[in-house]
Amino acid sequence: MSREREHSTTDDALDLDVRLLRRAGDLGGDHKVVVRWTRGESVNIVGVTVLGGEAALVFYRDERGEATTERIGIEWTFCNFGGERPWWTCAHCGRRCAIVYAAGAGPFMCRLCANLTYTTAASDAYTRANYRIKKRRERLGWERGAPSPSKPKGMHWRTWDRLFDEFLVADRMESAALGTWMECMHREIGRIARRVDDEIAPKLEI
Repeated sequence: MSREREHSTTDDALDLDVRLLRRAGDLGGDHKVVVRWTRGESVNIVGVTVLGGEAALVFYRDERGEATTERIGIEWTFCNFGGERPWWTCAHCGRRCAIVYAAGAGPFMCRLCANLTYTTAASDAYTRANYRIKKRRERLGWERGAPSPSKPKGMHWRTWDRLFDEFLVADRMESAALGTWMECMHREIGRIARRVDDEIAPKLEI
């Protein structure tokens, strides 16, 4: 069902989300944060030291197992309703981005410079909907098969309502995509069966 992949995806790379780091501590000061990144059975521990809100030193081991230290700039922009929002500054192109990626032995950079595509871009409608459902469940703390979850502590009701509505939309999209796929499979099976009948019937008449 999935299309052939032409590029590595964001799931193949080690990533750092500045928004998650901000939730873990004040990016405007000096502090240290440890990020645990897991892919399958592989676990990578990333240490981040924030330097006065202007940059961060990142310590990790790349895919070759070599210890690496990088400096990633932090830029701030004003929000419409007050406050400021942090962004990473891509070391390669200088653009602002919320997430930077380290693909292979390369340094952290934005998705475009790392030549990465989103996993859902290389997937069919059913897989994309299933991926959205998984992500919404993770944000809501909702395990598959469990009853409707309560709002996680610290999450605004408006955010909870939005995530739950997005989950319901993705769930309907998944069901519709699965139904479409099953109809296509039934038609394909019928076409094969007719072809077999057309090839076998003349031989039986002889």
